[in-house]
Amino acid sequence: MRKHIVRRFCVNNFVSGLILLFERPLKIGDVIVVSGVDSQRMVELLKSVAAGHPDVAKQSAPLVYALNFTAGAVTFQLRVWTNRSHEWAQLRSDLAVAVNDALAREKIAIA
Repeated sequence: MRKHIVRRFCVNNFVSGLILLFERPLKIGDVIVVSGVDSQRMVELLKSVAAGHPDVAKQSAPLVYALNFTAGAVTFQLRVWTNRSHEWAQLRSDLAVAVNDALAREKIAIA
């Protein structure tokens, strides 16, 4: 039952996506749209960021999906599981900030 609750709150509600724009505040629930980057590199970066967070469940690996391809851009979605469903909002926020920092560190442009 607990796993079902965790999945319901964390999978269904966690990061339908993140749009990380340089001039706008980070908003949870947005979608990551990147351009000019190797898709596999982006998948690995997102998985690595998620796996590095202490509240992401270790028994279920983070999942990254390429959702959309447009001229020069790919939309990604990151999904994770947690055993701390009561803190899912904080986890979402932590991951959004960590993804933003990782993209900036890797000099990956956000469309």
